[in-house]
Amino acid sequence: MTLSPYRFMKRNFLKVVLGAAMLTSAFVVNAKSKEKEEPFSYDESSNSQMVEPSHGIIMNPIIADLEMIGNEKVTYKETFKVQMDKNSMSKIQIYKDIALAHAEKEYKADVMVAAHFDVHASETEIEVIVTGYPAYYKNFRPATKKDRWMIKLYK
Repeated sequence: MTLSPYRFMKRNFLKVVLGAAMLTSAFVVNAKSKEKEEPFSYDESSNSQMVEPSHGIIMNPIIADLEMIGNEKVTYKETFKVQMDKNSMSKIQIYKDIALAHAEKEYKADVMVAAHFDVHASETEIEVIVTGYPAYYKNFRPATKKDRWMIKLYK
């Protein structure tokens, strides 16, 4: 007498569940052992994005001119000694921000225009290379009706 698949599952439910659990745990153990064999490594190449602070008040917009400091693209490289693993990827953005701030200070700039980041990380260090055009703000003035076209850029 042959059992239908339903009756077979019903009679052998515990065996099926235990077998599936054993396969799952074997997979997890195998995956964890593979993670330990491979050293941490991370590489990135990206551009900066404009980040505007948000305020709980409405302010009258202020316009400023952006003056380039020379016409040459500059490169700033910084290496950080850290302890990295796959769970600490959020640290990379922090070190990119620090390197960008140090690059701006190095070149006496308010901002790096068209900043580009090359990041190389290992278990013990993060290397961040920032490339861009240093610039500073000048000629601050209140926005006028002629400047309304810029509002679309911020939405």
